[in-house]
Amino acid sequence: MIAVTLNYRLGIFGTVRLPELSAGLWYWFGTLRRGWRPFEPADYDLSDIMRGYLLNFARTDNPNGEGLPLWETSGKDGRFLLLDERCEMAQEIPAPRKESTL
Repeated sequence: MIAVTLNYRLGIFGTVRLPELSAGLWYWFGTLRRGWRPFEPADYDLSDIMRGYLLNFARTDNPNGEGLPLWETSGKDGRFLLLDERCEMAQEIPAPRKESTL
């Protein structure tokens, strides 16, 4: 089984980072430039990594490829790929850096 979590601490609204469920699609399909949010360079880097995984999976049934962090198969240990400023296998989601005041 392959498991992944996109940590929505990257997409920003002003200076407050807010989660938005559909924002993951902007990253997966490389459409950040079409959005209204002021994304940071780290957002574009993450989108490139995510698109690399998606394209590799479509071509080879394996998301891993040259230049991408290793996406290991998830097992009983509960590890998953955390997509964030650092993409890595993790066992828990880090706490948000900032809380929304809205």
